[in-house]
This record gives sequence, C-alpha cells and structure tokens, in this order.
Amino acid sequence: MNLTSSDYSGGPTFHRPPQSCKLANGHPCYSCVRMKGIELGISEAQWDLLPNLMEQHRRLRTEANKMHNPLILQVPPEVASIIFKFCAPHVPFNPEDRSENWAIDVKAPLVLGAVCRGWRDIAWSIPQLWTYIETWLDSEHETEYSVLSEWISRSCQLPLSVHVYIDEDAPALSLYGKQIIDILNQHAERWETLELSIPGPLMNMFKCNTESTRLSIRNLRLDSGSPYHCLPDPRGEFALVNLLPEPTNVYLRNRLLNSVSISWSCVTFIDVECLSVGECVQLLHEAITLERCQFYSIYRSTNQPVESAVTHPRLQDMKLIVVNSDTSKQLLDHITLPALQKLEINTNLEELPTAELFAMFRRSSCRLKEFAVVSSDFLDDEMCGLLRELPHLERLVLSPISRDKFSMSNFLTILSNTNMPHESQDPATYFLPHLRFLQIQMPWEIEWNLIAPIFYPLEELGHPRRRPLNCARFVMPSPAGSVVEKEILLGFLPILEAGRELEIFCLDVDDDFELIQASMEFYGLGDDGDSDEMDLE
Repeated sequence: MNLTSSDYSGGPTFHRPPQSCKLANGHPCYSCVRMKGIELGISEAQWDLLPNLMEQHRRLRTEANKMHNPLILQVPPEVASIIFKFCAPHVPFNPEDRSENWAIDVKAPLVLGAVCRGWRDIAWSIPQLWTYIETWLDSEHETEYSVLSEWISRSCQLPLSVHVYIDEDAPALSLYGKQIIDILNQHAERWETLELSIPGPLMNMFKCNTESTRLSIRNLRLDSGSPYHCLPDPRGEFALVNLLPEPTNVYLRNRLLNSVSISWSCVTFIDVECLSVGECVQLLHEAITLERCQFYSIYRSTNQPVESAVTHPRLQDMKLIVVNSDTSKQLLDHITLPALQKLEINTNLEELPTAELFAMFRRSSCRLKEFAVVSSDFLDDEMCGLLRELPHLERLVLSPISRDKFSMSNFLTILSNTNMPHESQDPATYFLPHLRFLQIQMPWEIEWNLIAPIFYPLEELGHPRRRPLNCARFVMPSPAGSVVEKEILLGFLPILEAGRELEIFCLDVDDDFELIQASMEFYGLGDDGDSDEMDLE
C-alpha cells in the first residue's frame, strides 16, 4: 500500500502500489482521486501548511487501503487476527532445521505493520506475533533498549523465544548491552527458548529475579565458541541463581559441562560439541530420560579417568563425531545402550573401531535399525562381521575412504549371494535379512556389473525369506563420458520397472543430477527400455 516518506530537499515523496487503482469501473476510486489532488497541493504548499495536508493524506490512504484490501480490513478483527497468527515466526530449535528464509520470517510483525495503519493496528494487538526476540549485545543503536522494551510489552505474558548474540570481533559489551540484559532478566520466568551465542563471561549476567518462583525454559542453547575453533571456554558459568532450569532440549558448544547449572533429569535431546569423553559419560549418567543425542568433536579424556561405565536404558538415537579413532574407542568402551535403534559414527578419516563397536553391540543386545559409518577407514571383512551382529538393520549408509581396505566387489557379492537364504539355513545366520535401504558413497568408481545382482532374483520379490531391499543409492565420481554404458543401463531397467529404487549420484556434479535418469535421456530410452533415437555401439 501507500507508504509516505519525507525528502526535505525536494518535499515529501509518495510510494504507490505497482498497479494503479481501477475500482470505479476501471478508474481510480474516490479516495485515490482525492489523494492525488492533495499530493499536488503538498508539492506546492508552504512548509507551515504541510502537517495538516499530510494528516489529510494519511486518513485518505487508510480509507483507500480499506477499499483496496476488502478481506483483512473488512472482516471482523477476530478473523483477521487468526489469519495474521499464521505469520507468527516458527524457528526450529536446531539451526540445521532452519529454512533459508528464517531471518526474514522473524520480521513478520514489522512486515505486516508496514502495510498500512489498519494492518498495523491488528498486528500490534496480537501477542503471538511478538514472542520471538532477537537482539545483539554489541549494538550501538540507542533505540535498541526502547524497541526491545516495546516488543516485549506487545507479547503480553506469553512464553518467549529469546536469542542473544554478539559479534565475534566486538571488543566488549556495548553501552546499551547491559540495559538489554537487564530487561531480558526481568522476564526470565517467561523464557521458553533461550539461545545465548556469547562469550563465557557474559553468561554470568543472565539471572532470574529473586522473586521468581518457576522457570519455563524448554529449549536451551549455549554457544561460547568461534565457528573456526573447537576449544572449551572455561570462563563464566550459566547459573540462574535461585532456580534450576529443567529443559527438554539442550545444545552446548564449547562449554565445560560443570559450567552449566541445569537439571538434566528432563532432557530428551542433547546436541553437544567439544566435550571430553568423561563429560559425555557423565552427561549420560545424569540425563536419565535422554532419547536422542549428538556428540560433535568429542576428544579423549587424558587429565582424569573416565567415570564408571554407564548403561542408558532409553537412548534410541546417537550421532558420534570424534576427533580421532582413540576417542571413539574410549567412549564405546564405557557405554551400553540396550534401547539404541539408530547410530551414526564419524571417525574423522581415521580407523573405525570395529572391535569396540562389536563389543558394545554384544553387551547392549540392541535392535539397531539404522547404521551409518561416515568418513571412516575400515576393512570389508570386518564390516561384514560387524553387520552380522545387526540382524534387525533396515537402513545402512557406508562411506569408506580407502579402496585398498574396503573391497566394494566383495561387499556387493556377499549382498548378492545372500538375497535369498536356503531353506535349510538357520535364520540366525542370515546376512542383513531386513535391509530395506542401502547407500554407499566412495571416492572411486564402482564395478557396474555388481550393482544389479543385489536386487536379484526379481521374480522372487514377494518371497517371505527374500531380503526386502527397496532402495539402493550410490555416490561416486562421474564415469567416463558422464553416462552409464548402454548395456549396463539396460540391466538396470527391469529393477526400476519392478518398482525398486536405484539411484546413482556423482560427487562432482549437482545434487539433483541422477546418473541413471540422465543416461536414459541420453540414449533416448523410454519406460519400456526401447530406444527411439539412436543405437550406440
């Protein structure tokens, strides 16, 4: 709609919609005609007459907006409020789950209020639009405090999602930073999500009032590190004085575990980065309701011994990225996870601790359904031996780094030879009998003739003893000519026609480039496998 700004060098200027008004039988409506006349008068008026003319223009603009937008400004305010609530920011707690436009989404209240006065009155009256707060402690804008105070007042008493940042290169807290912290502390009881991406010493400044009787924090994210370094910050402590937060989701980055004063008894998800093995084991001891955890950049405990081994009865999903192989060995030796269903491990291009994994699986007796080994070095026979301990596995992702150690031909041959166990074979000896999804990423090209047999025999797809493999995905370098040989491709088509998914992606090509589909288009092959354009030798 029409927004007005003043240009004191040449008089006020007016911004209009991209399309002219045609509400009056193809001509401008009454309000637009009057506005145009007033705009002409404003351009020729003396400065002392401008305030009255600008106020007339504002009233006419509001009337025009009601005519131009018959929905929001004509329906009852309660209905308009319901519509506006759909614009309330919903920012996922995990940054990896946030959309590319999340920074724009959080500005929704201001965008709605900028349309016109009518929209602004509605947006200003909806507390749900004002519960997401993002502020910077190094801001030099003197209005930062007043804006934040007004923003919080519009949220009434609803739970708040508070996100506090400071530039990594900022020399210190700005003049207004202390005021910002003070006003946030006044509403500590309403914090539902709290994210502090600030140096350790500043975390001491976040306190709840002594009168507070409860805390509402459910999501807690504390980040004291540089994006370029993984070093725990020993300075400062997160402690809210007289009350202990009981979050359910916790993210810690570059924080020592003993510098975070919270109750771990209600935590069901944790994402921690740059902790020692000893701290990880301690955390598993304390977080008795934990169901999912992600350990990033974990390093070996050397200065003090690790606590006694821990058996966690509820942990179902664990992602483990370690600094080196010795670290993963130390952690795996100290944990037993009987409820584990999903495990991803990354040893940072070092040797996979297959013996320690084997022992952990044995003593846990878990029914693991998803297993991913990323950026790790392992032998194919050791991996096959490990996989035999996982008869319930349904999804398998492998990312070997050494062609000398991991023979893809041996692995795929074993898969092909065990598709249909013999009738006399003991079910306890079946190899991956429930596997449904397979993904293998490798830095070398595969032997193409070994791929199709992992789905054979196609005529026995419904057999109860047959492995139910539905999808296989391979990621590797582009082949010569950037297409699959036609003879090999024709062998893939019956698999696709049988309703199975077979995909091949290339490391050096866009993610949406699928090699089999591109090869079919190159050869002119239709769904029936017939070539209607060429016959290449």
